[in-house]
Amino acid sequence: MKAKSLIKTKEEALQKLNDPVIRKEVAKADFFLFFTIYLYHHMRYQFAEMHREIMSICQNDSISLALIMAFRGSGKSTIVTTAFPLWAILGVLQKKYIVIVAKTKPQAKQMMTNIKSELESNSQLRNDLGPFQDDSEEWGSESIVFSKQNARITVVSIEQSLKGLRHKQYRPDLIILDDIEDNESTKTKEMREKTYEKYKREIVPLGDKDTRILHVGNMLHDNSLIMRLSREIKDGDKTKVFRQYPIIDEDGKIYWQGKFKSEEEVEKERLKVNDDVAWHLEYLLKVISGNQQIIKHEEILYYDTLPPRARNEDGYFDERFIVVGVDLAISKSDNADYTAIVPILYQRNQVRNCYEGFILPDMIHQRLDFNETCDAIIMLNKSLGVYSSRVIFVIETVAYQQAVSQAVKAKDKNYIEVVEKNTTLDKETRLRIAKPLFSNKAVFFPRYDAEVLIREIVGFGRERHDDLVDGLTLSINYACESLLVENTVICV
Repeated sequence: MKAKSLIKTKEEALQKLNDPVIRKEVAKADFFLFFTIYLYHHMRYQFAEMHREIMSICQNDSISLALIMAFRGSGKSTIVTTAFPLWAILGVLQKKYIVIVAKTKPQAKQMMTNIKSELESNSQLRNDLGPFQDDSEEWGSESIVFSKQNARITVVSIEQSLKGLRHKQYRPDLIILDDIEDNESTKTKEMREKTYEKYKREIVPLGDKDTRILHVGNMLHDNSLIMRLSREIKDGDKTKVFRQYPIIDEDGKIYWQGKFKSEEEVEKERLKVNDDVAWHLEYLLKVISGNQQIIKHEEILYYDTLPPRARNEDGYFDERFIVVGVDLAISKSDNADYTAIVPILYQRNQVRNCYEGFILPDMIHQRLDFNETCDAIIMLNKSLGVYSSRVIFVIETVAYQQAVSQAVKAKDKNYIEVVEKNTTLDKETRLRIAKPLFSNKAVFFPRYDAEVLIREIVGFGRERHDDLVDGLTLSINYACESLLVENTVICV
């Protein structure tokens, strides 16, 4: 026979939480409820499943080592470094000595300021679980004592000597490491080894046999401390955990939908960051290596206005034409790839005696169904006539893509030139074939409106989407193979 629930409605639950006795007991028993009752003002957006999981890991006293890597702005420090130390002392865990380790002294003092602010200004917390401040000498910028609980929180920096820390008869029973590394400290092997040795020789020995260590941070290097420790966790060891929470994963899962409701909102955040390396490390939690890049940032060249049309020796205009690479994805689902249509204008540079490619800002990068794709191609064909009288659309003959090319020809009453391209080359090979044009400064991007394409190119192999790259390589490789003879497209 199932036991009846003591609380049958949300209203009844809220009413019971208005009772200070019940409120204090449930807050002490559960970290999530403690946070919800007393510190919810720190969360401007609805909790995500990752927040509940992080809190569950914190509360699980059988976990001796927890490594938590989450994207910048995920709320991990608020949960682990501000809220959890308070609950670990005031709640059922009844920790006696908590040491929080930051990268620098100013960062450590800021962490203490955040904790003290809650104890001093959070009236409901103070009324329910206080008083907290009994002895001003024990209420400093680096350490505070909870006289009622006979407990202490101390903040230090990893730059300090960490040996011999004690609170009365207690050695630290909870150690929290929060972003103790940065780009500088992970730059060289020697500096990474120094941090690892500090951890092994000073941080771990601070505690006793039952001391827990929680380490929160970002991806900085594949051999950073948090990554190195994650590889030391043996399979089946339930006392040690490693969790990663990127802003969005390779399958398009957004880890905090209360804050970022769609991929478009994630993209806006990325544009604010405006740094490819920082985005991959701190938000996607991916290590990137410059050696893996096919096209590098320095090979991206820009134009502000298209060059004037050149004349040949006889005074006639040199021929110029547009090749439009079309990479199709006939689906409008949120997780589908995008249809990418990339037009490139090819024109001879008489000084260099070669053709150069100018990527036009009229690119299309959307989720379109079959009919919308056909209409977009027809409309683009008309609009590109202002640049050149000859526009060629290159579409792969794969599955439904051939049907699109046939439908476009049937729907357009005016002439539209469509080439069906059959290729067995993979995406990477196509981009490597196009690379000489970038290396030899023969490809130019519009100053604006090409940011997504550029990001896909320089981040190829790490980006979730590469549709625009496919459109670009279809255009370039077809132009080189079929239209520009005697290798004149490649400037030397």
